[in-house]
Amino acid sequence: MKKDNIVSKEDLQAVESPPLTDRLLKRMRPVGETHPEIPPKVRGPQRTPTKKSTTIRLNAEVLDFFKAQGNGWQTKINEVLHNHMKSVRDQTVEAQAQGPRKGKRRVSDSGTKRESPDRLGR
Repeated sequence: MKKDNIVSKEDLQAVESPPLTDRLLKRMRPVGETHPEIPPKVRGPQRTPTKKSTTIRLNAEVLDFFKAQGNGWQTKINEVLHNHMKSVRDQTVEAQAQGPRKGKRRVSDSGTKRESPDRLGR
């Protein structure tokens, strides 16, 4: 609705409308019955990307933190997860571009070298 078409509360109160009597209420019909040429209003398809509804279990501390942010807390969780996904995906693409490393060994917390689990078939 354009701003020009907005009716103020005072304007609405100034209009004298007849009271709705039982007889008048019985005669009322849905717009679809009386004016079939007017299509029903329906919500259009969601703009891309379409989100999907799901159920997820979160730690109480995480949930409380995001809810404390106020309105839009679910959107913020989605943004954090989306940024993490992109980061992991970028790291994976970068690692694949570098190719396999020869003699891949990991250093454990104790500082000793040990074979990576993928080389041991685990």
